Amino acid sequence: MDQVTAATGASQLPLEDQIALRLGRMSMRFAAVESIVRYVTLSLLDLSPNDKPKIDAVLAELPFRKLRATLLATARQVFGEGEKLEALHSMLRDIDRAEVRRNVLTHSAWNHSELPKQIAREKTRVSSGGAFRADQEIFVDIANLDAFVQHVHETGAAILQWYAYVYLGIVPPAAEQPVAAAERPNLGEH
Repeated sequence: MDQVTAATGASQLPLEDQIALRLGRMSMRFAAVESIVRYVTLSLLDLSPNDKPKIDAVLAELPFRKLRATLLATARQVFGEGEKLEALHSMLRDIDRAEVRRNVLTHSAWNHSELPKQIAREKTRVSSGGAFRADQEIFVDIANLDAFVQHVHETGAAILQWYAYVYLGIVPPAAEQPVAAAERPNLGEH
């Protein structure tokens, strides 16, 4: 039983409510990851106590994509090229793909016509070539959505671990080795 179901009794909710609950959890987890990225960026900038609130306010106004780029550029200045930077870059690419998925889920139309058996997510976009592209995803259960929300949470935790181990120099316990990119879930191409 996942944490959401255990905490809320969500498995007894209608499918629409189960999905809405997970989408809310997804939004909360992404806000936490954005906060982590901002915190790590601010820490790596090594500012005076008087400057931190001002720069934090500026960072808070950046789109998340720009904030990630700022973190990567700052880390490059602090650590140079190498394994430390590549590990962070890998996590930021991962969260970039997750952000695309989050945006698709958030900005889709939800077709309720087949409830209570299933609900469909529909999204129509314009491709860079100017053609319309529609995609649809049928939800009959929420396991993939749960896995996605958990993945977002774990990626935020991995960024914090990177900061603690690489920047602060905390030695990780043997059981907490970083998760290799190949072991992370596939986020799909949405």
